[in-house]
Formats: sequence, structure tokens, C-alpha cells
Amino acid sequence: MPLYYDGPEAYETLFGDLTQRSLRTLKAEHLDLSVTICDDETIRPLNEQWRGVDSATDVLSFPQLNIEPNAPLPESVAGGPPTSLGDIVISEQTALRQADTLGHSLEREFAVLFVHGLCHLLGHSHKGDEDAQAMATLENLVLCDSGGLVARSGVLQ
Repeated sequence: MPLYYDGPEAYETLFGDLTQRSLRTLKAEHLDLSVTICDDETIRPLNEQWRGVDSATDVLSFPQLNIEPNAPLPESVAGGPPTSLGDIVISEQTALRQADTLGHSLEREFAVLFVHGLCHLLGHSHKGDEDAQAMATLENLVLCDSGGLVARSGVLQ
């Protein structure tokens, strides 16, 4: 379960733990991913380029695989490198504002955003009500199994 991390050193252990726990919960420990922590100035052009939205956002996901929601996950080739799920990019500035607004810690907000991005890497979306509910259910499962963190609803699980 390699994690490729690019961001402030202070958060590297947090994201290493989140990755390990989340992939274990999803039975995907044989896969890897990358996490980049950046600022609003960095995420804004990515959001515009890939989503057509000219503003900063909290989290973006860039899947390397075409996975259907709830489909079996790909296996890594025996003896080869782990298969990469893709990349998650999180704006620290936006996460700080959201954590302040919601009244919880930055670490908790990072966990919620990380798991949200991970669900996108796994093929989930929130475009329709049914898809949004399925994604929220998976997010809450992973957040709760990843150390009793706060679910997206803000309720302690």
C-alpha cells in the first residue's frame, strides 16, 4: 500500500494512516494512490481545466482506472508494482475554511475530503440522488471503520 504524498510534512502521517485504514476497510490494500495537499491558487486552475469551474474547490480526484461502483477491484500483477487508483488533490485553504465553518478540526475535514476523493477514484459519483446516497453510505462506512471519524453528516459514528 504505497502512498505517494506531496504536501506539508506535518500531514504526511495523517494521510498515511488514512490511506492504510481506508484501503484495508475497502479490501484494497494491494492498490496505491497519491495525495497532494495544495492551496486555492493551485487547485483553481485544475478545477477549471478538468471540471470547467473557475473557482477553488476542496478536493479533486483523478482516477487512473475505469472502475464501476461496487465492481470487483483490479488485482495487482504478481511480483509487479501495485496498481494505482489515481490521485487526490486537496486544498488546505478550503479545508481550513470548511473545518472552521463546521466547527471541527482540520484533520477531521482532511479525513472527510480524502475519503470523498477515494470514493471518486473507486467510480462513485453524486450526480443523481441514488448515486449520491450510495456514495454517502460508502463514505460513512470508510470514515467509521477508519478510526471512528466524523461522517459527512457531522454526526459522530
